[in-house]
Amino acid sequence: MTQPNPPHLIASQAYASSGRQTALYWFNQPLAGTLDITPELLRAQMPHGIARHTCVSMALPQAINDAIWGEIAQRHLPHGGVRTLAIVAIDQTETDQVHVVRQAASTAQQQACPGESGKIPLHGIAERWAAQIATARIIGIPPGPLGLQGLALDGRLGDFAYISATPDFSNYILGDTGAGLWDDHQGNMDALQLLAAQQGREDGQEIADHFLHHLLQNEDRALASLIGLPPGDHVGQAAAGLVFNDADKLEIGRQLKRVLRSAGPAPIPYEGGFDAHVLAQQIQQAARMIGVRIAPPTLALRDGRHARPEMHAAIAAATSQAGIDPACVARLITRYVNDA
Repeated sequence: MTQPNPPHLIASQAYASSGRQTALYWFNQPLAGTLDITPELLRAQMPHGIARHTCVSMALPQAINDAIWGEIAQRHLPHGGVRTLAIVAIDQTETDQVHVVRQAASTAQQQACPGESGKIPLHGIAERWAAQIATARIIGIPPGPLGLQGLALDGRLGDFAYISATPDFSNYILGDTGAGLWDDHQGNMDALQLLAAQQGREDGQEIADHFLHHLLQNEDRALASLIGLPPGDHVGQAAAGLVFNDADKLEIGRQLKRVLRSAGPAPIPYEGGFDAHVLAQQIQQAARMIGVRIAPPTLALRDGRHARPEMHAAIAAATSQAGIDPACVARLITRYVNDA
């Protein structure tokens, strides 16, 4: 199981981990390639509150939650999600057990992985991150506040700690920053500036602004797509006989978002707050207000089953009995993914 470069991970029955965020954090640290990375070093380097989630065993329900969301992200987001290969159970239930091992870097290892060194294209990373977050917000599964550890450099979503279905386009609070889902991207902008600084670049703020520009554009484009405006410049299927170019669709998405969004941050009304049929009608009416006729859109993920409390309750029910049944857990994951 031990490999030259990736972390070696063990999960326990009560505390399980696929180690995705550990791998993501190392991958996103371009200056760490020559260090002998230990759990102690990671704790010293990583932001407060992330070290435990990354360096020690993960609770089994959280591992199942991440397996579900990794598959949903892979299916619905433009750059996919970090998927779970396996959840391994062992007879060890102590909390805070560190199971992360990485061999010290050697010249042979570095020569075998030439892609780990050199400059990384931060503008492309910013665009991929923007597309991921924007699409997730529009289809109703915002990931909440993310930092350097939440998105891989190739754009894949890897942090599912705060992700939840939301009942509408209100500015719901998902994380612990107090920011609503339309405003919780500051961590991504900070991460891009950090990556720029690590490369000795002085354009970190420009890259962060590039991310923000593409985030807003991708929100508008994703919302236009949600209501049925097709990609490319051809006859619109949503409004009879009209031709929409990309600028038209961005403007329609921007106006529609302004109508649907609420300003102030608020908690998600989990109890009785989800009705995809009503939301689809509201979107149809909002589109009519800006002069676009559409059919009610399909909103596959705007339901209570994909909201955090209901999903966590389903996971708890599947893992509460004495002796976890892997087949039961597998069925739960498959059912959620197939329903998405």
